[in-house]
Amino acid sequence: MKKITVLCLLLLSFSAMAVEFFISPQGDDSNPGTISQPWQTLSHGLNTIVAGDVLTLRAGVYRLIDETNLNTINTPNLTLQGHVGETVEILGSYSTVNDNWQPYNANVWRIPADQLNNDPKGMFNGHERVDHQSDLDGGRDHDHVVNLVEPNHWTKADINGIQCFAANTGCYIYLYPKAGEVPNNEVYELSQRGLPRVAGNGDYFTLKNIAIYYTQSSPMFFEGADFVTLEDNVFGHVSNGNDNSYAVRIWDSQGSVVRRNRVFDSVYWGGTSNSKGITFMISKAGEPNVVEYNEIYDIPGRSAVGTKGGVSNLIVRYNYIHDVYNAFEPGHFRCAQGSGCQVGDPQYRPAGDWRIYGNIVTNTEVGLRLSAYEEDGDNNWLYNNVFY
Repeated sequence: MKKITVLCLLLLSFSAMAVEFFISPQGDDSNPGTISQPWQTLSHGLNTIVAGDVLTLRAGVYRLIDETNLNTINTPNLTLQGHVGETVEILGSYSTVNDNWQPYNANVWRIPADQLNNDPKGMFNGHERVDHQSDLDGGRDHDHVVNLVEPNHWTKADINGIQCFAANTGCYIYLYPKAGEVPNNEVYELSQRGLPRVAGNGDYFTLKNIAIYYTQSSPMFFEGADFVTLEDNVFGHVSNGNDNSYAVRIWDSQGSVVRRNRVFDSVYWGGTSNSKGITFMISKAGEPNVVEYNEIYDIPGRSAVGTKGGVSNLIVRYNYIHDVYNAFEPGHFRCAQGSGCQVGDPQYRPAGDWRIYGNIVTNTEVGLRLSAYEEDGDNNWLYNNVFY
């Protein structure tokens, strides 16, 4: 309650001082950041604005690999939004538009991977995912090119076709394209990164009216921030390799709202367990977090709305969920730090007390998964939903 009271007082003072700044792909960071003279980079904008300010992106495409100084956001009451009525896209990927694919054999083509900053976990042709050829023997890694035998698959390997791991130096992206597809006539996107993390002092952060595609691990990671609002966004084409892929990732939060977003295609190389949609972990006691009025689809894992543990008092309502493996998963308790915590310990975060109602769920293998119901997943209410 003390934190809420202090933040409310801060919000009142911020509202009187709030300034709206603008960014455009055609802008310049030496400009004053007005609507007529906007900045150009997200890095400059996010590092310049102060508590209470609004950063509005004008129409266009913003590539995160072009940003040189994206730092953790730890300032309260910031808004990052797309301009009303305009299409704003943030891409976390490297584009092959300027690359020249060379044939490796009768079916496989390749380009150098040296120009990539990070090990890519996802590849896309427009809004179609190119499947990764994975080596699952003892881990989740890029496979050897000799195993690249099906169309619409890719891997990363050295000049001789031997699998590469995290490093890109001396490696190549190998592609077995779809039938009839010539790589040099296409533009592929290789995932690289997401937006910066919003940390514990970033309460009341708002993200709205922005489409974010081709990110790695998650589009944006909220850790410790309360009363976050994510509304009217698109979170799509998220990838990861040997770790979780999250379309929306909110840790250690209360009072946050995920509303009217389109959330889809979050995939990690291991399949079901860690390909995740809207995901919470170790929520705070206090105001409930809310997931409402979203469309969630093409999530091949657990779950469309789920948890990594320690999440209670979550409201999930009025969402349209389709073509997913599992719709809802309340999960189990979790220790905020370490392991071995018990009920009553400060580190103990319970599960349960979810309210799931008014949702439409179609073409889903599992509607509700209660994997830890015998532990503490009690008092979850599922009512007035449609499953078909």
